Amino acid sequence: AEVLEGGRIRNAINMPSIDPKDLQTLSPYLELCMRLGSFARQAVQETVQSLHITYWGGMIEFDTIPLTRAVQKGWLKGIAGDEGVNDVNAPYKIKALGIKVETTKSSSAVDYNELIEVRTIDTKGKEQSVRGTIIGKNADPRIVEVDGEAIEARPVDTLLVVRNLDKPGIVGKVGTILGEFGVNIANMSLSRPEGSESALTILELDNEPSNEVLEKLVADPDIEEARVSRQK
Repeated sequence: AEVLEGGRIRNAINMPSIDPKDLQTLSPYLELCMRLGSFARQAVQETVQSLHITYWGGMIEFDTIPLTRAVQKGWLKGIAGDEGVNDVNAPYKIKALGIKVETTKSSSAVDYNELIEVRTIDTKGKEQSVRGTIIGKNADPRIVEVDGEAIEARPVDTLLVVRNLDKPGIVGKVGTILGEFGVNIANMSLSRPEGSESALTILELDNEPSNEVLEKLVADPDIEEARVSRQK
């Protein structure tokens, strides 16, 4: 890394310089942004044409270019040929995929001191989104909203995202099936929008379920979707 006049740090050509004081604040958000980008990509089923990243609260006081590049790196993670993705080439690789990236700093009121949203629009016009923040003195990352539904989940290495009919016993069914295959649940978060017939469940897992597990889950008529989101 090259230290510039005034103590600012530049890591590579075309990389934005980051003040060391800002870097200390932004570091947990860089990891959060990578995981939000990864989560957003794995949620889509069609080709994405645009990626919209919005920053609220204290984030608008900072240069958010490093955060945007972290989202892009997270998006590219797991894609064939993702080896060697870094802060410099991530924007070019995203552009090569035909994805337009837009960023916004918003001063509108939100429920968190800082909030970041990654929103996708696919070629059929469908929008999907995920929001995240950092909470507590330990700077723990959290997913706090998925597709407009409030939820709180840690973006750990392996997440199981389940959409199901809002009926008694569904959570027990999911737990039973996972237990049959030796998949341990570390934590679980639920979201049930008022007036909705479906619910969203995000489970933090200690190990990754096989395709057989996922197939058994979605074979249940009360479970609409079950997918793994890998953040590692």
